[in-house]
Amino acid sequence: MWYAIIIVGGLIVLIVGASVLATRRSAKYRNARGGMLKQQSAELLQKGDYRGALRKDLKALSIFEKTGYDRARVATHIAVARISLALDELPQAVAHLETAYRDSRKPEYEQFHIESAELLGDCAMQQRNPQAAADYYKESADLEEEETSDDRFPSQRVPLPGGGQVITGRPLLEVVMRRVYALLGRANVARAHIAAGDFGQARNILQGVVTSLEAVKDPQEPQAGVGLHAAYLFQIMAGGGLPLENVSKFMDDVRRASRMALAELDRREEGSDAVERACRVLLSYRPMIAQALRRFKFG
Repeated sequence: MWYAIIIVGGLIVLIVGASVLATRRSAKYRNARGGMLKQQSAELLQKGDYRGALRKDLKALSIFEKTGYDRARVATHIAVARISLALDELPQAVAHLETAYRDSRKPEYEQFHIESAELLGDCAMQQRNPQAAADYYKESADLEEEETSDDRFPSQRVPLPGGGQVITGRPLLEVVMRRVYALLGRANVARAHIAAGDFGQARNILQGVVTSLEAVKDPQEPQAGVGLHAAYLFQIMAGGGLPLENVSKFMDDVRRASRMALAELDRREEGSDAVERACRVLLSYRPMIAQALRRFKFG
């Protein structure tokens, strides 16, 4: 009798242990572990521990490669590359970016392709290969402008509890900021042409940026374009969001900076210092815009 009880108890322990082990080995459990590692990486980055963050991201990447969680894998390749660049480890950054660049050439991965192409442009500039940098920057800028075009950007899909999704309007300021962020990406292309010694082409690109920014009209007006006007109507129907004057002020600031940059070029003609400085003025808006866009994403 006692032997039977002991044997049954032992079998129960073995079954429970096997079940726990199987759960821990499941893709869902491992992906959750990868997500936790990435959160730890972000916390270490905030503390300035880049080496620690890199170790966490590399462990997460190994998990995602084994489970086949493809979006997380591609995103983590880019994250590892960013940290590697901060640590001046260019070859490792390029290797991870080339993988992300190659594997993001498919639908729904456009943002990964935009990021990896732009970062490969940064790497090519460090490698003193301005022509390759110009090609990468142009690909990134063209795709980002396409993604923020009038017919593609006024709305977003929001998941619902229990499955399904609903299409809602994006905040008006988000629509404007994403469009401006995309347009300012051309300044990177101009920088690459400067490095290649083609100052005339760089100036033409910057003139195009100014022209495109001037074309971003008041979203209240139908001639502003389908995307901007639709975002404005969504905001009116939702009865919330930032006041319209915030959008107008933001656009006035960016336009003023772009016109001043171009005026500086006209005064100095085609001097490389003036063109480079003009590019930097325009690109200085991008980190500010990116920070604001993160608030839209997580707030």
